[in-house]
Amino acid sequence: MPTAADEFEPPTELLELLLASEVLPRLASFENDGCPKLLARTYIAVRESKMLIGVFGSCGKLDLPSNGELRMRTRRTFDENRIVWRIESLFPNIMPSTGFVGFTSRGDAKRHDGQWTVRHDGWVGKYNANAWYGWT
Repeated sequence: MPTAADEFEPPTELLELLLASEVLPRLASFENDGCPKLLARTYIAVRESKMLIGVFGSCGKLDLPSNGELRMRTRRTFDENRIVWRIESLFPNIMPSTGFVGFTSRGDAKRHDGQWTVRHDGWVGKYNANAWYGWT
């Protein structure tokens, strides 16, 4: 089982694929369901460190102030062509009437012939939370 010591900064092409396939569509889906516009300060998190990659909304990278934070984590596995990933967001007080404050999503990615394929294990909405849960 991977541990925190296996966390690493993903290759650029995988990071871009995760943003395009997992982050942007999820933000758009919430907005389509009536959530206010979600603008996330987006980080790659490796153990206790965070590296800002920009503010992202449902349509991509934006030059706007954020109203929440999103952290992407990746871990190596015993298979050098497979990584596991986790995405967690927190938008405090974005929808006080429902308690919605963000989501978590996870899955894995496999590299074959230099191309990454992303598979997700689903997502879970976060309600009335004010903390980061990490790899739970």
